[in-house]
Amino acid sequence: MKSKDQNILFNYFSGNAHTEEERELEKRLQTAENKKNFKDIAKTDHLIKLATSAFDSDKAYSAFEEMTAPKHRGIFEIIGPFYRYAAVLAVVFLLSFFLFNNVLVVNPKMITVAVPAGMDKQLVLPDGTQVQINSKSQLTYPESFEKGRKVALQGEAIFKVSRNGTPFIVTIDNDTHIRVLGTVFNIKAYPEDKRIELALKEGKVELVSNYIENKKIELQPSDIVKIDKPNRSVTVLHDSESTTKSMLWSRNVLSFNGDYLADIINEIKRIKNTRIDITGDELPYLIFTATFDKTTPVEEILNDLSITGRFTVKKINDNHFVLRKVN
Repeated sequence: MKSKDQNILFNYFSGNAHTEEERELEKRLQTAENKKNFKDIAKTDHLIKLATSAFDSDKAYSAFEEMTAPKHRGIFEIIGPFYRYAAVLAVVFLLSFFLFNNVLVVNPKMITVAVPAGMDKQLVLPDGTQVQINSKSQLTYPESFEKGRKVALQGEAIFKVSRNGTPFIVTIDNDTHIRVLGTVFNIKAYPEDKRIELALKEGKVELVSNYIENKKIELQPSDIVKIDKPNRSVTVLHDSESTTKSMLWSRNVLSFNGDYLADIINEIKRIKNTRIDITGDELPYLIFTATFDKTTPVEEILNDLSITGRFTVKKINDNHFVLRKVN
């Protein structure tokens, strides 16, 4: 395809086409086939734009009808080569959207923010609640909180919940959810981890879980709860230092406080996007306390942890390590 044609198409859908380019494309509106092709492209472009920003569904639909109507000034149909290019362009947009915005629209009423390995993301929910989402985590929430403030988290995030008199509920899985009004807390609940951890900095929250004997616990500031999934046990501590450490990831610090080695390795893999294998049945359950800067190389972190003499580190390559328990 000619570079000129590609530029015209790209400029039109990015809203930067000048008058001469519009006139050039408008000439192609004369056939029914071109009109049909362009409407298909316009639909794809519009859906991508909806996916990359918050939107009013009624206004979006009206805009879509206006955009695809033949009378619309900016509607230009394009011949086959343009149509094929538009499909490629849509894929490029989607890939860029996933890689750089980390947002996936599940359906017109729900939005999911998925953060890839080695990154974190900050966003503001429709009610003004501020959220910082950690690496390899996923947050799903409605585009409007008119029917209640309820979100679902898979992974780790810090919430600064706005106060408006309506309970704010974070669902972790079928067994656990958190109910708050206005508060600041960190929740760590990766499906692959052996523990769920909730640390409260400000306000008050209620943790409801089938792992808890009485089904729920009410936390006060500086409380930290650790749910051990394999043992179905719950530990509650009042420790402001531990609460602060649980949120250090938001400041590019890896902090582990009495954590299973398996969960520590999972965190390193999420941050560094590398492969680390743990051999044996006992090694994953060894307990460690340590703090590292996120920029510390993986090999250095593993070697520092192994100084205890409890396991050895074998480097396969720069992105693959194997840990073996010392007998």
